[in-house]
Amino acid sequence: MRRPLGILTLLLVIVGFASVQAQTPQSCVLTTTTDQGRIAAIFAEETSITVPPDNIVINCDSDPLALTMITRATSPALNTLLPIPQHETGMAESQPGYAIVNTPFANLRSGPGPVNTRVAVVRGGTRLVILGQNASQTWWYVQVGDVRGWIWNDLLILRGDLTNIPLIETQAEITPPTLYVGFTGNPIYAALTTDAEVICPIMGNLEYKILGRNPSSSYYYIEATCLDGTIAAGWLQSQAGIIRNPASMTINIMSGS
Repeated sequence: MRRPLGILTLLLVIVGFASVQAQTPQSCVLTTTTDQGRIAAIFAEETSITVPPDNIVINCDSDPLALTMITRATSPALNTLLPIPQHETGMAESQPGYAIVNTPFANLRSGPGPVNTRVAVVRGGTRLVILGQNASQTWWYVQVGDVRGWIWNDLLILRGDLTNIPLIETQAEITPPTLYVGFTGNPIYAALTTDAEVICPIMGNLEYKILGRNPSSSYYYIEATCLDGTIAAGWLQSQAGIIRNPASMTINIMSGS
């Protein structure tokens, strides 16, 4: 007896769907809010996070508040020296897999991208505990001592078994545009001309927050530190500094008073 073609097709679809379901790993998402914003961990079957130094395991069965143990580091204020954290000997090597910094110095960032703020610097040869990864496996969420942040995959040598690493999402910060001024004594002005009132000469070898610019970008309106230590805002000729804007953020056009 021949079965109708439509019934055979339906049977094949049902069997195929059941097979796919059987092969699809179970997953869960834990989310919570920390001092540095929202953090989420996406766990596939058998994936987990092991948090040093006590090697506490976080997985699908954990309370979402456990994610506060892997909160990313705070982005330091402008012109603040970044920390250079170190591990206790053997901390990273005690994990199933870890990473080694393969460049003289590397940045840890608040998010998985070069436009995100730096939170720390790690030296070449430093062993990193791997807590998570981004979806494309191009950035790793790592811990050094008690500092956590993101580092680019191409700066690392990977060691051990990293197959059970979950996906991590952190609330990152974008690096704002700044003007680096190398020379001490440059004046900032009250208006868009060197004939305007000088507000004060400013300190050099510092980065300053850019508040705005004129239409031709020949002047930037910055918040700066005067030689007497006071903080003031004023116009600085663009030739007196070097603009840094890794995120290509829009700088608002302002009219000089």
